[in-house]
Amino acid sequence: MKLISTQKSSHLAFILGAALALTIALVASTSIYILHQRALNDWRNKIDNLTSILAANANQQMTTAQLALTSITDRVQAQPGLSAERLRNDWNHAAFFDLLKEKVKSSPQIDVMTLVAANGDVINFSRSFPAPAINLADRDYFKAHQANPALNTYISVPVRNKGNGKWVFYMSRRLNDSDGKMVGLVLLGVSCDYYQQFFKNVSLGEKTAINLVRDDFVTLARWPSIEVMIGKPNLTGITHSIIADMKLNKGVVVIRSPRIAQGGEIVSRMGAAQRVERFPLIISYILDEDIYLAEWRNTSVVIIVFSVASILILIFSFTLLYKTLQRRDADLQLTLDLKYEAEMANRASRESSDRMEAILKNAADAIITINQSYLIESFNKAAEAIYRAEEGELLGQPITIFTPSGAVISLESVIDTLDSQGKIAQELEQQRSDYSCFPAEILISEFFVAEQRKIIIIVRDITERKKMERIKSDFVSTVSHELRTPLTAIRGSLGLVMGGVGGVLPEKALTLIRMAHNSTERLTRLINDLLDVQKIEAGKFDYHFRIFALGKLINEAVEGNQAYAQRLQVAIELEGRVPDVALRVDGDRF
Repeated sequence: MKLISTQKSSHLAFILGAALALTIALVASTSIYILHQRALNDWRNKIDNLTSILAANANQQMTTAQLALTSITDRVQAQPGLSAERLRNDWNHAAFFDLLKEKVKSSPQIDVMTLVAANGDVINFSRSFPAPAINLADRDYFKAHQANPALNTYISVPVRNKGNGKWVFYMSRRLNDSDGKMVGLVLLGVSCDYYQQFFKNVSLGEKTAINLVRDDFVTLARWPSIEVMIGKPNLTGITHSIIADMKLNKGVVVIRSPRIAQGGEIVSRMGAAQRVERFPLIISYILDEDIYLAEWRNTSVVIIVFSVASILILIFSFTLLYKTLQRRDADLQLTLDLKYEAEMANRASRESSDRMEAILKNAADAIITINQSYLIESFNKAAEAIYRAEEGELLGQPITIFTPSGAVISLESVIDTLDSQGKIAQELEQQRSDYSCFPAEILISEFFVAEQRKIIIIVRDITERKKMERIKSDFVSTVSHELRTPLTAIRGSLGLVMGGVGGVLPEKALTLIRMAHNSTERLTRLINDLLDVQKIEAGKFDYHFRIFALGKLINEAVEGNQAYAQRLQVAIELEGRVPDVALRVDGDRF
C-alpha cells in the first residue's frame, strides 16, 4: 500500500509542477502580447503627434514663403500699363535685385527669387545682378501657368537649380497685363536641403524616414536623402496607402511591404501621414520596427529569461521532490532486482556451462581450443575420433603435430592470416596420431578472455565428400561419352537423309525427318548443358537469349511433340489465336 501511495504522490507532484510551468509560460506569453499592443498604440500616438507638429510647421513655413511671393507679385502687378516689354525694361535694375535678395534673407527656407519674362528668360535674380542668361520655358511651373490662366500659386517638381545645382522646388505666381495675357512669372525657390536638415534634426535615427510630398505623391524633400527618389512619385509607400488607398487626410498604419529606400526589400514599418493645411502638400513620418519595437523586444527578452529561469528552478525543485518520494521504493525495488538478477545469472551460467559441455561432447566436428602460444587447451570427443588420440595425450602440445611432414601450408600459417573479423575457413590436409593423412575443412576464429587471446579450431573430415566428388566426376564423363556419341551419329544420319543421300523422300516423310533432326539438335544442346555439371556448380550455366515470335515457339512445341502424342493415341491441338507478341527467351529451353 505504501508503494502505491508514494507513486500517486510522485505523479501528483509531476502534474502540479507541469501545471505551474505551463502557467508561467502562459502568463509570460500574455504579458508579451499585451506589451506589444501597448507599444504599438504608444508609438501610433507619438508619430501621429510628431506628424501633426511637422505639418503645422510646414504650413507656417510655406505660408511665410507664399507671403514673400505674393508681396513681390503684387508689387510688380500693380505697375500701371504692365506689359511683357515694360516688365523687361522696368524691373531689370539693381534696386529690384536688392529687394529680391532681402526677401530671400527673410526666411531660411527660401533659396532664391526670380522674375521671369513671358518667353521664359530670367529678368532679375536674387543671387546675382545682372541676371545670368537662363531660360526656364521648359519647366513644369512655366507650362502650367501658360496653360491655365486661372491657376494661382503652383508648387513645382524639384529640380536642380541652374544657378548653383542644388535641389529646389518652386512656388510660382503668374503676371498678367490688363487683357489677362501672361507677361511673366514670379518664382520663389524653396530649398530641399533646408527641409532635409530640418527633418534630420527631428528624426529618431537612420531607421526613420520623413517625407514632404505633393498631393500627387511626388517627393519634394526627405530624410535620409535618396537622390533617385527626389522629384519622383512614390505610389507604393505608407503615404500613398493612408491618403489615396484609405482616403484619409491623416492617419497611422503598420504595414509590411517593399521599401524603395532599401532596394525593394520587404520590411515592417509604422508610418503616419497628414495633409498640410491650405497647401497641396503631405507630411509623412515613418519608423522601422527596430525603433518602435526596440523597448518591447528588450522587455520581452527580460520576461522570457525570467520565465525560463523560473521554469528551470521549478523543474529542478519538483524533480528533487519527485525523486525523494520515489527513492525508498526504488531502493527496495533495486534490492529485489539485484537478488533476482543474481539468481538468474547463476542459473544462466550453470545452464550455459552445461549446454556448452553438451555441445562439445556431442558435436560431429572436432573442436580444438588453443592459446596464443598455439598450445592445445581443450580437445572434444569428435576430435579424439578424427585424430585417433586421447585428449590427455594432447593437452599442452603444439598444434604442429597435426601438420603432415613437408606440407606447404600449416595451421599456424593459416591462423596468422586471420581477417579483420577474426575468422577464416580453408581446406587443409591434416595428420592423425598414427601419421595417416586426411583432407579436412578447417574453420578458425579467435576470441579474448581476460585480454588473453584464444583460438577455436573446428575440423571436419571430408574424406568421404572428396571420394563422392571423384565418383561424380567419373560418372559425368562416362555418361557424357555414352550419350553424346550415338546422339551425334543419329543427328548426322538424319542430316544426310534430309540432304537426299537416300533418294528423294515424300513430302510427308521429309517433314517427319526434319522434325526428328531438329529434335536431335535441340536434345544435343540440352544434354551438353545437363551433363556439364561443373559449369552448373560454378554458376556459369549459359543461356542463349534471342527475340522469338510467341506463335512460332508454340507451333514448334506442338509439332515437336506430335509423334510422342500419337504413340499415346492422343492429339495435341492449338486452340484459339496466339497473341502477336515477341519474347526474349532461350528458344530450346522454352
